[in-house]
Amino acid sequence: MSRFFELLNKTAGQTKQRGSPWDLLLAPQVPNGDAQQMPSEVPIATTVPTAPTINEAPALAFEPHSKDRIFALHNDRNLAAENIRILAGRLNYLQRQLLFKTLLISGTTKGEGKTVIAANLAITLASRDNKRVLLIDGDTRQASVSRLFNAESSPGLNDCLSSGTPPFQFLRRMPTMSLWLLPVGHGAETPLRAGQLGQLLARLSVEFEWIIIDSAPITLLANAAAWAVAAERYLLVVRRGVTPKKMFSKALESIDQNKLLGAVMNDCIDQSQTHYTRYYQQIARGEDTSSSL
Repeated sequence: MSRFFELLNKTAGQTKQRGSPWDLLLAPQVPNGDAQQMPSEVPIATTVPTAPTINEAPALAFEPHSKDRIFALHNDRNLAAENIRILAGRLNYLQRQLLFKTLLISGTTKGEGKTVIAANLAITLASRDNKRVLLIDGDTRQASVSRLFNAESSPGLNDCLSSGTPPFQFLRRMPTMSLWLLPVGHGAETPLRAGQLGQLLARLSVEFEWIIIDSAPITLLANAAAWAVAAERYLLVVRRGVTPKKMFSKALESIDQNKLLGAVMNDCIDQSQTHYTRYYQQIARGEDTSSSL
């Protein structure tokens, strides 16, 4: 992965108010019950148990399978980590302008890297910006986020939707930062309905400043389309040499353009990578970097 950049267009109204899409993207950065009196003369006080809070969520026993996939945790000087920080800064700016919390990250086909981008973006928002961030594994078929965080055996989204239990019971928390995970959970793949997902996200939005959703490719499965309806905004991930142009065009035609923030280009050629690497190598050796700037 060499760099990320945002493409595509904003809505006509947004463009008119704030300038071009490039100007916008590149800008700086259940209560307790009351005591009840029984018909007999002996008073019996009863209470309704409260739902668990997000701070009571069990900790993830997390050790990433592949550190090069969760690079935001381990390598501040990695170019991919730097590009994720730039993306996080631009999204924070857009969030202040557009007032949204739920962000769907999807693509058009397998292998574009959307799960890696979603996971590292969530980590960056939680660790560097100190935001309360929830990462949802919305790909009920692949469960890629759950596997990445070693949470594939934990109950989660499927259990929540099938049982009607409040979602907070199924959250897992990263012990070192303000990041929570809602895994896919157990049971067969659950057909997702946009209305049900919208209610779920509305309930979770009360507790979190960012909700990042990793879904299946948006052109392939109905569950991804349901997430696209329920989420407030979304990003598309495309990858050089992987994303077919026809499928990308089909994705653009099938989604709500008013919700689309842009696209993230993954694994593109970036001539600045050599300069970036050399600059930090000079810092590590204690050399003068003025000529590199």
